[in-house]
Amino acid sequence: MECKLLWGQDGGARIRIDDKTLSPVAYMTYAPEAERFASFRADGLKLYSIGIYAGDQGINSHSGLRPFRSGFFCGPGRYDFEEVAQDLARIAPTGKEAYILPRIYLDCPKWWEAEHPEELCRDYRGNALRESFASEKWREDMGGALEALIDFIEASPWKNAVIGYQVAAGGTEEWVYHRRFFTQYADYSAVNHRRYSRWLRDSYETVEALNRSWGTDYEDFDRIPLPTPLERVCCRGGVLRDFRTERPVMDYYVYHSELIADAILYFCRRVKAYTHGDRLTGAFYGYVGEIMNVDYGHHALGKVLQSPDIDFLASPNSYFGCRAKGEDWPYMAPVDSARLHGKLWFVESDTRTHLTRPMKETLPQCAPDNTLYDNGVWAGPETKELSLALLKKGIARVLTGRTGTWWFDMWGGWFDAPEYRELLQKAEGWIGDQSTGLMRAETAVLVDDRAFASFGVDDPVLYDLIYKQRSPLGKMGAPYDFYLLSDLADGRFPAEAYKAVIFLNAVNLEEPVKQAIREKLQKDDRLLLWIYLADAANGGVFTGFPWVYTPDRMGQAIYKGAAFPEKPVSCAAFTPEAAEGAYVLASTDDGRPAVLFRREKAYTAAYSLLPCLPARLLNDLLALSGVHVYCFTEDVVYAGGQYIAIHAASGGEKRLYLPQ
Repeated sequence: MECKLLWGQDGGARIRIDDKTLSPVAYMTYAPEAERFASFRADGLKLYSIGIYAGDQGINSHSGLRPFRSGFFCGPGRYDFEEVAQDLARIAPTGKEAYILPRIYLDCPKWWEAEHPEELCRDYRGNALRESFASEKWREDMGGALEALIDFIEASPWKNAVIGYQVAAGGTEEWVYHRRFFTQYADYSAVNHRRYSRWLRDSYETVEALNRSWGTDYEDFDRIPLPTPLERVCCRGGVLRDFRTERPVMDYYVYHSELIADAILYFCRRVKAYTHGDRLTGAFYGYVGEIMNVDYGHHALGKVLQSPDIDFLASPNSYFGCRAKGEDWPYMAPVDSARLHGKLWFVESDTRTHLTRPMKETLPQCAPDNTLYDNGVWAGPETKELSLALLKKGIARVLTGRTGTWWFDMWGGWFDAPEYRELLQKAEGWIGDQSTGLMRAETAVLVDDRAFASFGVDDPVLYDLIYKQRSPLGKMGAPYDFYLLSDLADGRFPAEAYKAVIFLNAVNLEEPVKQAIREKLQKDDRLLLWIYLADAANGGVFTGFPWVYTPDRMGQAIYKGAAFPEKPVSCAAFTPEAAEGAYVLASTDDGRPAVLFRREKAYTAAYSLLPCLPARLLNDLLALSGVHVYCFTEDVVYAGGQYIAIHAASGGEKRLYLPQ
């Protein structure tokens, strides 16, 4: 059996299994029940996921969550696949009823921790936090366990049912560093120090070159220490690290994320080699629109996307706006970058409904001895009507964004109402439709995954700059595509498709990106919108709006009555020459220009000194720049291919402007 991705004319991917084509729509649950799988099969759903666990521990280290399964890796060279067989049989009793894309959790078992204490992740005090992602021993042993699982499946009735493997590790199976409390910084193990030294050697080649970059006088790579928690959390330059004196910490955080990316690709590569390239591989990773804390290790998405060994990536629906009426449901990650690199993005639709019950009721054997999973984000809406509205919003985002999805029935029973099942059944048909249409995004939004290392750890301004900015972006009346900044230098980037480009955190513009901006973007009357400390390495000179920055200057701006951001933040001030020939669109609370807008010879440029631009300002800028705007009432509009959807911010009549 050969499994590959098949790309349609609409830009969406389908899954090809020999001569069959499968929509990228699945069902996943932590509470596998044969009756529920049979019910979804009766609805026509063909693809399913299931959690398979090598180890015997819960999927995080902070909540007290107990394991969902006992784990199949019982000791050196010893495996027990009885529970795996039971779960696979619940999905496809004879191996012919459905296709399966299992999630394989590769965190180490307790016996492995006891036998290999030198291979464990350590905090600054030496406390263990499961395996170190730097451990070659962990990679080799868990890779062997993964191959043993593949051997079992290939000799089982499910040989032609399992179409690939989603590799998982770390906190909540999502490839983040384990921690028991928020400021528990890792990894200070000897094995990680050795790997970091090797990474520095590979990056700089000679210690003399490193010293020139860092302004240090080290004699040997092996003697370079890991940055302390204080060095990691503190930022000498205000919001941004000093590019000259804090280079060691910036480099460490690039490594910190690349280590996880490298671990993901290691296991994907082993699956590809062991299955002769005939199975799909993927992982959760790259939540650069959602995770603002670089310490989690999710900020090397570009490295993962470059690899031929991975076919798909995944993330949940954003938890920002997931309950609020009239709010966008943004992507956690730049899903259009994945498509550019030939990867399918799965959105995990873990949408709570009025049927969602506490974990202690549905999975009491796994629930922690606390109330963490009882309320808050874990509780569902009160009514079926609101639940349907949320499901429709999530489906519309997936449908118009040309991504895949799986309905994540987390604790079981969330989608058991007939109205929910009817909607999910229709959605699978919509997502599988390869028809093209007139609706497409004319705006590209760019985020730089590597630039997170330039900011202070979990700095609140990052939430204004990226996390919260997604809400106004969703209400600006026009759809947008979401990419990594580095994609500009890729020959496949479709610059001609966009009339506007928005730069979120472009603080350190490298030369290939600058060249791509000159050659691809600074023409065709295109709008380039720079936001907050863009081109910080050169004081904004490249953007055409130079500025000076002092960390103690705080500011907030107003545009047509809307103040942004919500609270004043540390900000720069334009130099006098920045305003030459420019319009002032908004001013700070002390009367200085905050947003400048200027017509250049071949393009239009705008620069905002402050983050979290309001929807009205974005709406006006796009309309002035020739972008097709569907809505002017700050409602959430999704449009793509032949589909358009509106999630209203308020009641009443709405007017949508179609492209033709």
